[in-house]
Amino acid sequence: MNETSATKLGSSTSGTRSRTLTAPEYTRAGNADYPDPYYWLRDDTRKDKAVLAYLEAETAYATAVLTPAKRLEDKMFTEMRARIKEDDSSVPTFDEGYWY
Repeated sequence: MNETSATKLGSSTSGTRSRTLTAPEYTRAGNADYPDPYYWLRDDTRKDKAVLAYLEAETAYATAVLTPAKRLEDKMFTEMRARIKEDDSSVPTFDEGYWY
């Protein structure tokens, strides 16, 4: 496979992780340049088919990997909701230059 191509390996719901195979762009921070292999994902219009396909593949991968933990997630969410009074509210407080 060509490392400089913008092609992506697809994923399936079996838990195969999608990957990006692009030559990294470089981002400047301070006085240094840092490689950013995911720069190609920047799509402010949200219309790039390659970016959307990659994100869909990542979502499918995450769903497949996290499915076994779904019952635990639901149980923890229910427990947290049970500990919060639905009518809890407070007035914002200003402390050392910040509102909390």
